[in-house]
Order: sequence, then C-alpha cells, then structure tokens
Amino acid sequence: MNTPTIDLSHRGVPQNDWTTVVHGLPEFDATLHQRLVVVAPHPDDETLGVGGLIAETSRRRVPVMIVSVSDGEAAPVPGSTPIELAIRRRDELRLASARLCVAGAVDVQRWALPDGRLTEVEREITTRLRRLVQPGDLVVGTLPGDGHPDHEAVGRAVHAMVATPGVSVAFYPVWSWHWHDPARSSVAANGRVVQLSAAALRAKLDALQAYASQTTGDVPVLPAHFVQRFDRPYEVLVPAEIAIAA
Repeated sequence: MNTPTIDLSHRGVPQNDWTTVVHGLPEFDATLHQRLVVVAPHPDDETLGVGGLIAETSRRRVPVMIVSVSDGEAAPVPGSTPIELAIRRRDELRLASARLCVAGAVDVQRWALPDGRLTEVEREITTRLRRLVQPGDLVVGTLPGDGHPDHEAVGRAVHAMVATPGVSVAFYPVWSWHWHDPARSSVAANGRVVQLSAAALRAKLDALQAYASQTTGDVPVLPAHFVQRFDRPYEVLVPAEIAIAA
C-alpha cells in the first residue's frame, strides 16, 4: 500500500468499515509481561494509539514506561515557535501520563530528537532502545506503514527489538485508521484486539483532553472527527511476529 499525504480535512475511511473488520479479530493478551514500554514519535501518539492499554496496565500495578522520541515542536500550531510548542507539549505529555497512570507509577522519558526528521536519527533511536529494553518487556511502537515519516522511523526502530531475548514487540496504528483500506490493511489482516474497561477508556479520553495544543483552535492539528475515532472500547495491536506491511 503506497503511503499517502495524510489529509485530515476530510473524514477518511468510515468508522463503520473498521468496526466490521475489527469485530472478528482475536484478542491480544497484554497480561503476560513484566513491563510495558510505549515508544511514541510525538507527545499524544501514545495516548491515541494505546492510551487504554497504558491505563489497564497501570491499574494492574505493572510498570509503564513512555518514551516520547520527539517533543512534537514542528506541529503546525499558529502563534507558537518551535521552542514554545516543545515546552507546551512536554507539559501536555506529563498531564496526559498522569491521567493514564493514576493507579501506578509511570516512567516518562523525553528524548527530544528532531520532530519531522526522525528518519535521519533512526539509528540513534534503535541504539537507545536496545539499551533500554529488557527481558519481560512488551515494547509497542507506531505501525510501519502508518503514513507519517516519523511514525515509520519509530516503527522500524521498534521492530529491530524483535531480536532481543525475552522481549515481545507489537505495533499500534494512529494515522492508519484514517486512510488504510480495511480490506488490505495489516491492521485488519494481522491485528489483535485489546478490550478496554470503561475506566480505561475514560482515562484515555481524559488524557486526550490534555493535548489542547493539538485538538483546539480555529484549525486544530487533530480535528474532532479524527479524535473521535479513538473513543471506542478497544485498541488494536499488530504483533511483530506476523506480517506488518500495510
């Protein structure tokens, strides 16, 4: 599937098309791991993609680490310089993480690598992850084929962790929900469903509200019709050991 220029000015693939496909997917057992490591290209990707999983894991008192690879300073937010936006998005990440992990500690790491240019530092991301992961981890990153160059770079770096003994790797879609063809997408072909409790979904939606820099304004970076895609009682992971190509 060719990677498009993501255009959120239209509503994209109808949600009902995804609901029909996802309904038949097997479930992902996220209770078998000693730590959850979520690798996000930008602040907000962790919440959009697996905020519910983070909340469920925290409530089981399993350690959670969130790695924010960039500070998201290149987002098109009018009236903000990159430095100002980086500071704002760091604060939003802290607030969102606290709302997701009310029942347990969360370790938030900010790497401050260049937003929009993560492909250029992909080797560094991979090296840092190799130093970070440990046996018993479930490491999740953005889906290769998600459609954003930074997401692609992080997905490839996370995929490199499959060779680490005792580490499980999976991928979460973000942009894919907007533009993938459900009939051809790896999300539908190889995805596994993570069912969310009402409390976990509520925590996810509360965390999303922390990202006001992205969801508010005259022309928000993430318009309401896109954010609404993530208001549902499930998330989907694509395990690395099966096909990941979109």
